[in-house]
Amino acid sequence: LESKTFITPAVKLVAVDDTASSLELVAESLQQEGLAIYTSTDPEEGLDLVFHEHPQIVLLDLVMPKMSGLEMLPRVKAARPNVPVIMITAYGDEVTRRKAAELGAAGLLPKPIDFGLLRQEIEQRLDQAA
Repeated sequence: LESKTFITPAVKLVAVDDTASSLELVAESLQQEGLAIYTSTDPEEGLDLVFHEHPQIVLLDLVMPKMSGLEMLPRVKAARPNVPVIMITAYGDEVTRRKAAELGAAGLLPKPIDFGLLRQEIEQRLDQAA
């Protein structure tokens, strides 16, 4: 008899931020076994990643040219309704928080990003999804 090894598929995370250096920091700080990280500085390309990669979690920058995170959020939720979306912003006032929550964001984290807090948020969201 032949034994087969089953490989657990990686958890996929899509991060969209117009600042490449922010994406590099996110990818480096979250890099771990079993987590595949897809990044894009372009919101349209980011949506393509969401549609094609079927991530378990999405990170969106709030303020981007072409399309804001708040404009992107309903499109992500329409394609992947059960996927938690964490918004990241340097402009996190109460009105923005409420708007993000109304549109389905799982959370809103301030920039500069506290990567310990981001890891906690991601683990918490993935535990809830499991």
